[in-house]
Amino acid sequence: MRTLAFVFVLGASLVAAAPSLAQQGTAELVGKVTDPQGAVLPGVAIVVTTHFMEEAEYCDRIGLIWSGRKIAEGSPDELKASVATADRAEPTLEETFISLIEREAA
Repeated sequence: MRTLAFVFVLGASLVAAAPSLAQQGTAELVGKVTDPQGAVLPGVAIVVTTHFMEEAEYCDRIGLIWSGRKIAEGSPDELKASVATADRAEPTLEETFISLIEREAA
C-alpha cells in the first residue's frame, strides 16, 4: 500500500501576521483528506507543525521537539496525563508542554 504524506508547514511569519488565516488553512487541508465523519482517509498522513497549542489539541498524536530532539510523543490526553498532579489534575496542553520541557531540562 502506498502512503501519501501531506506536509503542511506554517511559517512563523504567516502565523504571526495572520493567525486566523493559518488556522483556516489547517482546517481546509484537513477537510480535503477526511471522510464525512472526520476520519483521515486510508493511506494519508498529515504532518502539522505549529506553535499554537489550540491547533495541536486537534491532532491525533503530538511529538514535542525541544533542542533538536523529540522529548515526548502521544495523544494530547496521554501527554496531559503524564504531567498531571494532585494540584493540577487537568493541565492545559500549554502547561503540559512547559512541564515536559522543564522535566527534560532538569
